[in-house]
Amino acid sequence: MKISKSNLDLNLLTCFKVVAEKGSISYASSVLHLSQPAISLQIKRLEEQIGKKLFDRHNRGLILTKFGDRFLEKTHRLLEIQNDLIGLVELSDSEPSGQLRVGTYTTASSYLIAPAAANFLKQFKEVGISYTYNESKYLLEQIKDYRLDCAVLTDVPADKNLHIERFYKDELVFAISTQRKESKLKSISPKDLVDFDFLSYPLRFDLCYKTVETKFGTYLSKSRTVVETESFDTLKQMLLLGSGATFIPKYLIANELQNGKLSTIQIGHSKLPIEFAFISKKNTELPKRTERFRETLFKFFPTPERAVD
Repeated sequence: MKISKSNLDLNLLTCFKVVAEKGSISYASSVLHLSQPAISLQIKRLEEQIGKKLFDRHNRGLILTKFGDRFLEKTHRLLEIQNDLIGLVELSDSEPSGQLRVGTYTTASSYLIAPAAANFLKQFKEVGISYTYNESKYLLEQIKDYRLDCAVLTDVPADKNLHIERFYKDELVFAISTQRKESKLKSISPKDLVDFDFLSYPLRFDLCYKTVETKFGTYLSKSRTVVETESFDTLKQMLLLGSGATFIPKYLIANELQNGKLSTIQIGHSKLPIEFAFISKKNTELPKRTERFRETLFKFFPTPERAVD
């Protein structure tokens, strides 16, 4: 079957675009939340529809054919037009409506931005929020592909296609329950970390945790790991129960530090700053729901000088 106006599937084009830009089906699988066989099938269907080969297969991945390279350029233009049409319809509405698609971390949606989100939903009754959780690099790609409206993330590198507005500064702290005798320590040297029962967070999502590994990994690898989890809620509960110590964003335990259930220990002279940013696609007029969410979020985190990339 050859492609025609009646059977042009934009979902196939979106899949092709993601695969083409990275030359990787496994990467596209993570971004699109589809299995690798499903991605391969979509590429095959598109090639069959247009009657042209889009990729050459190599051991090191997929490489665009000469035609595939030209086809990618036109695909970019078509998907941009699709988004402009959707945006035009949304901007014509008097009030924000529809589903706001936000990429972030589970902890950020549960703790950091939850009050702002609740206020936003109270104001705009026709809008819902859908959160997507993944590694930052995948979420940023989804903004570029218009599959997310915005994201709230940390440590986002400058990107010519993204509008990055930093709005909240925090830090990773080494926290411990005041039930434990080590909590009386005000500071320790990095080598003293080997003596602690450690609550480990696998270094998969945040650049700041890769910084922890770079600075302290040698010592942490020699400590006793009592719990390993990707859930900050689990880490926090184990902290409160006195099971060990861990590096954790300060905003997650602010109340527990204030009421004396937890304390922090300084590790040498090291600081582990975190800076949250609101990210949207650059040079694109935001839908009303996205713009109103941005405004609401910034009201909850006022800052005299907001850094923008």
